[in-house]
Amino acid sequence: MKATELNKRPSTATTLMLTAEKLFSLKGVDNVSTREIAREAGQKNNSALQYHFGSKENLLNAILEFRSDEINKTRLEMLSELEAAGLTRKPRALIEVICLPFINLLTLPLEDSYYIGLVHQMYNTATGKIAIEGVISEKQNQTMGMWKTSQYILSAVEDVPPLLLLPRLSMMIHLTINTVAGWDAEQRQTNKCFPKEEIFLRSSNLIDFMEAGLTAGISRSTSTLIVDLPDL
Repeated sequence: MKATELNKRPSTATTLMLTAEKLFSLKGVDNVSTREIAREAGQKNNSALQYHFGSKENLLNAILEFRSDEINKTRLEMLSELEAAGLTRKPRALIEVICLPFINLLTLPLEDSYYIGLVHQMYNTATGKIAIEGVISEKQNQTMGMWKTSQYILSAVEDVPPLLLLPRLSMMIHLTINTVAGWDAEQRQTNKCFPKEEIFLRSSNLIDFMEAGLTAGISRSTSTLIVDLPDL
């Protein structure tokens, strides 16, 4: 189900999810109460939220499940195309699989999704960062596309040892989330979406930058530090 389809079916549960996503995105998960969500969703008390989700944590998980399902589906489709074309050893193509489904949320009407801001808010907390980055090393149905693509990257970038490549993957995720969140904030400040051509240019430039960083050679100083830290 796409975001626009979700908005066309304003059930109580849907209204609570969309309202919470917006509030979490703008204020941060820890700064929004269940009472505020219910009030902004037009509910007189918390009973509807408790009935449909049980808790704020369950409501957050429902939002993440809905949004990540769409993104994961797109990633798996893109990855399937790369596999069919024999391109799973091309770092840039693999980076596109990870990044573009998230970046493409910028093309949605502004009121259709606050997911970019929500992920940004979560990633900038310790627990949220751990949860998001955990998909690199853990198989989960809703994030299988991210996990499989990460495994291909670890195989494709042979000149960089896992000791350095895994942190580079982490930095790539960090850069993507924070950069795209900045672009999303720009759009919301002007209440106008960027032209698609501008999004494509920004995306391509960002992916150029990440490919260079992910595949960069190891300097002599870094090599020396690795030797000096054998326990790692």
